[in-house]
Amino acid sequence: MKKPTLAAIWPYLFLIYAAGVLLYPVILTREASFFVKQDNLHQAYPFYNKLAISLHKGYLPVWDANTFGGKSFAGELQAGIFYPPNILWCLLFGSLNGIDTFHLDLLVALHYVICLLGMYRLANVFKLNTTGSVAAALTFTFAGAVGARAAGQTCIFFGLTLLPWSVFFIASYYFRQKRRIYFVCAGLIAGLEVLAGHMQPFFHTILIVGIVVLFYELHSRDRVHTAVLKTFFNVFLVILFALLIALPQIYYSAEYMASCLRTVSGGVYIGPGQKVPIYIYSHWYIIKLANFGNFLSPTHAQPDDDNILYMGILPLMLVVLYMAWSKKSSIASPHRVLNRLLYIILAIGILSAMGYQTYFYLILYNIPFVNLVRQLGRYVILISFSVSLLTGLATTYIHALKASFAPSVQYGPYLAIGVTSIIFIDLLFNPVGYLPTKTPFYPDYFYGRNRIIDSLAKTYGKYRVAFDMRDYDLVRRNLGDLYPIQTKFGYGATINKPFSDFINARQEANLEINDLLNVRYVITDKNLDSGYIYKDSVQELRLYERTNWYPRYYWKRQLGLGGMEIERRNASSMRQLIYTDNYQKIAVNCSIPDTLIFSENDYPGWECFDNGKAIRIYKPKIGNYPLLFRAIALTQGAHKIEFLYNKVFHWF
Repeated sequence: MKKPTLAAIWPYLFLIYAAGVLLYPVILTREASFFVKQDNLHQAYPFYNKLAISLHKGYLPVWDANTFGGKSFAGELQAGIFYPPNILWCLLFGSLNGIDTFHLDLLVALHYVICLLGMYRLANVFKLNTTGSVAAALTFTFAGAVGARAAGQTCIFFGLTLLPWSVFFIASYYFRQKRRIYFVCAGLIAGLEVLAGHMQPFFHTILIVGIVVLFYELHSRDRVHTAVLKTFFNVFLVILFALLIALPQIYYSAEYMASCLRTVSGGVYIGPGQKVPIYIYSHWYIIKLANFGNFLSPTHAQPDDDNILYMGILPLMLVVLYMAWSKKSSIASPHRVLNRLLYIILAIGILSAMGYQTYFYLILYNIPFVNLVRQLGRYVILISFSVSLLTGLATTYIHALKASFAPSVQYGPYLAIGVTSIIFIDLLFNPVGYLPTKTPFYPDYFYGRNRIIDSLAKTYGKYRVAFDMRDYDLVRRNLGDLYPIQTKFGYGATINKPFSDFINARQEANLEINDLLNVRYVITDKNLDSGYIYKDSVQELRLYERTNWYPRYYWKRQLGLGGMEIERRNASSMRQLIYTDNYQKIAVNCSIPDTLIFSENDYPGWECFDNGKAIRIYKPKIGNYPLLFRAIALTQGAHKIEFLYNKVFHWF
């Protein structure tokens, strides 16, 4: 076995060093963070804390009792609770109090390194030289769609950083040795993209993999139908092993998605099994003609939702020159073939991302599953992928490019290194998506413990909290995932349909819906009227108590009574013994047979035991409201009631 030489390891050392320099405000000075923008602040950060707290309590949080009246946390794909790096990181750096922002930023930085090394290895397999491979890795990882997504949605970013590794194994099959194990490895990596928390990177990875496989099969075979069959089998192998490793997530999400609403942004939701409305699919979040100006500057003509095109002026110039030069020049046969492949991926990326402007969306919209990827602008990852490798190819042939376009200009032997250095400097002056920590929206400040939190934490398992904010940006939407506080709402891409139906059944403010949802407290930045009781204030936030609510559990015969009166009557006959995400226990003394109602969201997987014996849970009919809550029928006498969420994944 040969020992690695300095020439072999210096690119890896340089790429790790480059990541450290480009991310120094995050990992060294802590002046910047990836968790300041909306989705990472309100969703990713609380989700990671929920995972860390639960793991250190000894369980995986498949159910979240603290938001939306209780919801399937495992079914919410973006929580990423089955992604091995998330689990390991939260175990290593988390605690019973959660996980701090700095260590989450380090997790993001680790994925930058994973992406750098993956793209470098992929470029190597495609036979780019060392410097060209480094240039491709830097461009793909720190610019364009990947770099911008880090501060937007970590679940998508993590998946995108794994994309080069999946394609690396596919390329290894065609450029190194034709072993089926490469397709298995590619599938396992693609499955990790699903576990990371989003289907979009998985879908675009499979799309690129399918294009690569079909392209090289057609290139190497005489008969088209044989190549197509071979492609189908190989891609099927990739998808099979992807689904196999993603099986825990699929197990929970398949059931949850069948009973929830999914946002398509702008306050629009679609129901279970529904396609995104075609107008939204083709017109929202696309790359318009004006957005192509974003190639020239990271701040100019920015596309919606971080679908950034900018990859540096020099890479753009190199790609344009290389594309013009390579048409009439002699280059290595593998690279000439690779050019055609990258042009195909680039064309599909552009045609897809432009939405209604190209009519290509009509094809995509009629392909099952493809029409569920709701933002065509996210196809810019195909543009980033192809342009990055074209940048690497241009750097590989930089001396020939120079000789063709500027023959009179003198150059030294290190021209390729100079080009790569300029790309690095461009990235340094146009940093990736992190934002300054000196902002009230830095998680350590935004979610900082205060008197209101301390007060509400004492109500865990007893009452819920609602927000009534004038400034919506100040809502701590998933506050319950950081502290033992239960909120009426939360923040996520999905919402359980029965819960949504219930809260939208009647629109009158402050009426029985909040009462039935056990909402006793309201956090607001306004002065509320006499229907509320002022309790406390901290900076811009005020805490009020509502004048009425239903307790967490009560007899059906008590519907219509005031909350305080119900609690007074039940004080001696009901006692909460245990309340956690997945397990609740109360002691009840029933004087006459009746139905006990719990203001808890009913959901498949919950089981109930009365004095150790399994009993049926049913949804009680309350007025004209949609069915939502859990209820059990009890006979006269003493009861120990236990609720257990027993929907646990098992490998078969």
